[in-house]
Amino acid sequence: MKPYIKHANIVPVYFRTILADTAIAIDLKGALKKFLVTHHYMIEADTIMEVHYQSMHPYVLKNSYAGHFVLGCTPDGRQVTGAEEYTLANRIANLKFSHIIIQQQGIPKLIALNILLTFVITNKIFVTNELSM
Repeated sequence: MKPYIKHANIVPVYFRTILADTAIAIDLKGALKKFLVTHHYMIEADTIMEVHYQSMHPYVLKNSYAGHFVLGCTPDGRQVTGAEEYTLANRIANLKFSHIIIQQQGIPKLIALNILLTFVITNKIFVTNELSM
C-alpha cells in the first residue's frame, strides 16, 4: 500500500553509500536547498544555517535540534544500525517546517515558512565530492 501524496510538496532526496558501503548518507539539507532555490526563497549562493521543523516520520527522523537535521536515532534513543539505515531508501519522510535561517551575502535572513514537505528518499545514488548535512 502506497501513501496518498497527490497534493504534497514532493522533495526528492538522494543517498550515497559511505564507509565501504556499510552506511548511507542522506542529503536532506541539499534537497531542502534545491526546493528553496526552485521556489525563489533563496538563491544558489545562499547557505542554509538553521532549520526548525517537526518530524511526521514515525521511525528515524526527530525534530530539529539547535537548528540542525537530526538523523540516526530511533524514537527510544538507540543508534540506528546499518541495516536500518538502508531501510530509509524508498521511504517518505514528512517534515513540517516553521522557519529556516539562511545566510545571504554574509547576513542572516529568516524565512518564515510554515509548510509541510514530503521528502521522498530514493535509491538513486547521488555522487558528490562533499556531503552537506
